[in-house]
Amino acid sequence: MSTSLRRRITQGLLAAGMGLGLMVTWAGPASAHAVVEASTPSDGQRLVTAPDQVSILFSEPVTANLGGLRVVDASGKRVDDGQTDGSGSSTLRVGLQSGLSDNTYVISYRVVSADSHPVKGSIVFTVGTGATADVRGLVGTGAGGDRTFEVLGWASRFLAYAGGLSAAGLAFFLFFLHDGGPEAGELARLTRIAAFVGMVGALGTAAAQAALATGRGWSGVFDLGVLQTVLTKNLDWATAVLIGGLAVMCRVGTPHRTTVDLDAVARDLPSFHAALARLAVTSVSGGQYHFAGHLDLDVIDVAPLSSQDLVDQLSSVGPLSDLELNLIAHTWAHDTAAPIDIVAVDEHRGDRLAVAPGRLVASSAGLVAMKATTVSLRASSKPEKRASDLYDLGRLLIDGDVRSGDLRLMPPPLRTAVIDRLQGWFATDAGRDRTYRDVRRFDEPRLDLDDAADAVEALAAG
Repeated sequence: MSTSLRRRITQGLLAAGMGLGLMVTWAGPASAHAVVEASTPSDGQRLVTAPDQVSILFSEPVTANLGGLRVVDASGKRVDDGQTDGSGSSTLRVGLQSGLSDNTYVISYRVVSADSHPVKGSIVFTVGTGATADVRGLVGTGAGGDRTFEVLGWASRFLAYAGGLSAAGLAFFLFFLHDGGPEAGELARLTRIAAFVGMVGALGTAAAQAALATGRGWSGVFDLGVLQTVLTKNLDWATAVLIGGLAVMCRVGTPHRTTVDLDAVARDLPSFHAALARLAVTSVSGGQYHFAGHLDLDVIDVAPLSSQDLVDQLSSVGPLSDLELNLIAHTWAHDTAAPIDIVAVDEHRGDRLAVAPGRLVASSAGLVAMKATTVSLRASSKPEKRASDLYDLGRLLIDGDVRSGDLRLMPPPLRTAVIDRLQGWFATDAGRDRTYRDVRRFDEPRLDLDDAADAVEALAAG
């Protein structure tokens, strides 16, 4: 089994495991919602004297962090002590104020069952000779405004499941089954869309529960303390993990590459600077030009010596540094570039817009030399630059028709440095693993690092 295939299998299993794990974790137990099995007093019971507390037994453990138990009399006055005990168990209790008169009382409950669904209801009891009355409407446990948030909860849960499962399935296919063809970018985009839909659904579910568990409607939704309680206690940590996991999946296929500039090599840059600066919107010292249309041009000024003369001159001082090797590589790429005629054509009408005859374009070997000596100069604070250079090197090695005879034309110190670095990045196990981690998130054709390693070994053998 090839290294790339092993990596694809590992990626697929991880993607599938993450997606399915998140959904199973969030789904929780597939049981019915909690229901009241018994209460003290029972519904409709008449007591001789007022109790010290009331309690409700549910069919499963419930949480009461945002709602709990409330007791009011027939006039709507609250008569409990405001401290619901037993959250997290199947029995909830709340104490009553002392000296309650003969009256009709209603116990309302708003709790969250083990499957994360808000549950509400009421129980009525009478004390002494108090007249029996229907006081359930006093505590707002009917459908009323809760209906809106119940619908929001159902719709949000559907979106969370549909988006999360779709994202997991697409990620599994993209990393495990897909052959890395040009449609990979579109698949990655669809994965991000599905993950975003799932994340919105999970957030909507949390918002609906905030409204239903507190009975406060939109004010509960926009209360950050309530939302925090919903995410960390009412829904446990599962929804928070789901949201975070889907947010990570939104990054699937997001490319490292952040620059779309043009790089050029020139000998005697000052002679070109005035003309380039007139055409550019802005220009700064060091050969950097910004043109209309968000086009950036970086021009590197190379030495007025041949690459071999430059090697001899720099080597006479001491061992060649990374920066000096980079300068030699650019000089060699300039000296071995091939002249071609560049023609700009209107893509719609086919008209010629401009012609630039005899422009020098670097060979594949020249590009490899420049890229290979640039990677080590990339600042650690910009890993995306290093990643894009390694990706370009891999593509050049696989598709660029680089031949060992081309590398033999390099000055020996440059050729040795290029081969050593390519072997370190693509041929050794440790280097190839790091390169894989660097370039795997590109929204471009997937690199087969086994093919790149074979190409490096062929260049080294030649």
